Amino acid sequence: MHPGRVASRDVPHLARIHPHPQQLPGTPGAPHPLDGGLRRSGLEGQPDPRAVERGQPADRPLCRDEDRPDQLLSDVQPGRAALWLEGAGLEIPGPVHPHGIGLLSRLRGRSSPGQGRPAPPEGVNVAIGERVDWRADLGGGTHVALIQAGTFTSDAGTVFGPVPQVLWGRLVADELNPDATLTQALNCLLIETPAGRVLVETGVGERLSERQAAQRGVAGPWILPALVAAKFDPGTVDAVALSHLHWDHAGGLLTAAGTAAFPRARIVAQSVEWDFALGTNPRLQASYEQAELRLVEAEGRASAAHGDEELLPGVSVRRAGGHTGGSQAVVVRGPGSTVAFFGDLCMRPWSANPRWVPSFDDFPLTSVEVKASLFRQAAEEGWTVVLSHEPRTPVGRLVADRDRFRFEPVI
Repeated sequence: MHPGRVASRDVPHLARIHPHPQQLPGTPGAPHPLDGGLRRSGLEGQPDPRAVERGQPADRPLCRDEDRPDQLLSDVQPGRAALWLEGAGLEIPGPVHPHGIGLLSRLRGRSSPGQGRPAPPEGVNVAIGERVDWRADLGGGTHVALIQAGTFTSDAGTVFGPVPQVLWGRLVADELNPDATLTQALNCLLIETPAGRVLVETGVGERLSERQAAQRGVAGPWILPALVAAKFDPGTVDAVALSHLHWDHAGGLLTAAGTAAFPRARIVAQSVEWDFALGTNPRLQASYEQAELRLVEAEGRASAAHGDEELLPGVSVRRAGGHTGGSQAVVVRGPGSTVAFFGDLCMRPWSANPRWVPSFDDFPLTSVEVKASLFRQAAEEGWTVVLSHEPRTPVGRLVADRDRFRFEPVI
């Protein structure tokens, strides 16, 4: 244990339940997201019957998935081969890059706008940049509120990783920015129980330089004014549970002046995540604001969880890994229902497919495995799931769909 950290089991109301060992990639039995390998499929080259309604030429060719005849891919050029990724459900126009598929791919503007996004219920404000208001009473005095703490932008190709542009382009055609980025919400949760308050995530915060803010497309409101606007006092937060310590999740731990934003709260992350965040790997350093995290540690507020632990009665963290070595989920159980926050393992609606992982996951094979396990439990038990970066329909349920899942918004 690092001298600047406190084991969460040693803090009042942070009682340890049991360890949950992490299966790291490369271990025997760890699944590969493209399990089953590749096989060639024929390119039909027939006109796409839906081309006209999409505003495309009537003779535009298509490639049909023989196993799912309803899936038409109309972005394949004549005379080109296609590859079928068995088990992943993806058909990719070749040639395929030897070091990855669709690396930093860009949308070319040939997709149908609005396709793939369910219409929100009447009366819900879904405009990007405007706050989505959602609160839930789980029974027994436990309440959960969504707090949206601003936005940032991500390169669309990196968000989808190995998923080919021909598939993801249709999902985001109505929200892709001119520079091929996506506007991402910074979704946080405020959990109130009879035993105390837990804040999940803190967003970007106010300590980025102007250059950093411009590069990352950051816009407020930040977590403190967002909490005040929702009529919550930041000074009453007992614990801050972070799915991981990346800058867009842990950036709001300090005020602009460098003081503690939540002075009475312990900052709970997995022990291995603290090690990742404060390590010397240059690839990892770019994702963490180490100076701020070291200040938190020096103040003795860094609380290290070791596997699955209970923060307050009914509020627990579960070690997951995948996105980072120490990623964790937060699960809130009440007599009436359960709410789960999976961090960046479930960022947007399309994340419900366990095999769709972003290029910035540190352990993508682990992501595939833990997503499948967590999502299966969430679907079977009917949990309400809050997405970490969805700006418009961030609350919903996961529904099993063959060997994967789909996200169905409830607001």
